Amino acid sequence: MNSIKQARSRTCLLFFACFIFSLFVQAQTPLEKALSANDTVTALQLIRQGENPNQQVSSGDGSLLIRYCRYAENDPIAFFLLSNGAKPDTLRSAAGRTALHVAAAYYACETLCTALLNAGADINARTHDGATPLMLAAQSAKLRLVKLLIQKGADPLLKDKKGKTAYDYALAADALADLPEFRKKMEEACGFNKSETISFLKEKTSK
Repeated sequence: MNSIKQARSRTCLLFFACFIFSLFVQAQTPLEKALSANDTVTALQLIRQGENPNQQVSSGDGSLLIRYCRYAENDPIAFFLLSNGAKPDTLRSAAGRTALHVAAAYYACETLCTALLNAGADINARTHDGATPLMLAAQSAKLRLVKLLIQKGADPLLKDKKGKTAYDYALAADALADLPEFRKKMEEACGFNKSETISFLKEKTSK
């Protein structure tokens, strides 16, 4: 009897998940659907026909550009959007993050962040809690990106609403000790190095 109830429960959950997914797909704009399918040919046609490359994603959390700055080191869709009218600071996430904040916080490295800066991203933009892209890069211990952002004008002396600088964020970075394969990948891709990031930012904030 219990097994029948469990099977019915799983079926209901699966049905509900499929229903929610179908609503999400239906809510997507034609441009969002094309980009989700990596169909840049159709996407370019849609933009030329008037679709806004700076539109909000159907989930409501920021812009299309923010979505494609989140999950990959150098997502080609992010570069496609930047090449076709997307502006880095047009829309923000629910937390107040710009595309540069998101790129710095997650998997993107110097190449995409440089492209965002070249497209006009505010290098010292603040989230709702006062964090800058430099702080989030420090929290991810992306040594090369931290150095690049400071070279491009990021202010290491800025503080968030709790009084923390990028140095404090670096102190709280995850050392990835329990994820050796991911750590190796991050070291190769973004120069992940917690100890050197801390040392570098300590020097920059002790003036």
